[in-house]
Amino acid sequence: MISEKAILIKDQIMVLIAKDFKLKYNSTALGFLWSLCMPIAQSLVYFFAFRVIMRFKVDNYLLYMLSGMFLWNFFCSSIIMSCNTFILNGQLIKKTSVTRHFLIQGTIASEFIHFALTIPILVILMIVSGIMPSWSFLFLPVVLINLSMFTLGCAFLAATINMYLRDLERIIGILLQLAFFLIPIVYPLESIPEKYRFYIKLNPFFYLLKSWRDIFYTPQIDLADLGTGCLQSTVILVIGYLVYRYKEPRLAEMV
Repeated sequence: MISEKAILIKDQIMVLIAKDFKLKYNSTALGFLWSLCMPIAQSLVYFFAFRVIMRFKVDNYLLYMLSGMFLWNFFCSSIIMSCNTFILNGQLIKKTSVTRHFLIQGTIASEFIHFALTIPILVILMIVSGIMPSWSFLFLPVVLINLSMFTLGCAFLAATINMYLRDLERIIGILLQLAFFLIPIVYPLESIPEKYRFYIKLNPFFYLLKSWRDIFYTPQIDLADLGTGCLQSTVILVIGYLVYRYKEPRLAEMV
């Protein structure tokens, strides 16, 4: 049987997810469809820039690019939304007994729901492109868990540090803009000179992107890359959670 504590945890997270949805889409005509419109619109711009003007020779370029854009958009939205989570929920932290890390988990969960809606789009685009889903789809849950762990760890760091450095939200926005072009999201890794590829692979997000794209684009999973991504995600999650736990006793004072 499910314990009362587990039911309470589930109820708290569901309430926080519903709260995030209501705040984000209140009085909007398209609602959650906006989460799909943004990466698709950006992809059309980059498609024109990189395929038409710069003429990158990538087979099924739209699938290649959209798979990366959907993943990156989820990560960016999650981190940016998490930055002010503790600040925006200051009264909730001070006046209720809500488990504080659920605030971060609720934010990530709501963004993950939007992200999950992109999977059928990619599958349809695969079939239209003449690529049939393969056994690599069996590893989709593993990739999604890795992504969630990595994103949650980064979100813990961002939300906690932002309590002490309120400019962090703007700094993160700038860093994410720079990071976008330092990761092969809209261009192939092969377009980068060999001597610089090692530095691209130092970015933990690279292996998440590689495994995710392997499922929809190749489609053939590289277990070594998947394992590297799992290890890095675990380390990031542990570091992020430890930083949060270290500063958590003072959160009520800082909001």
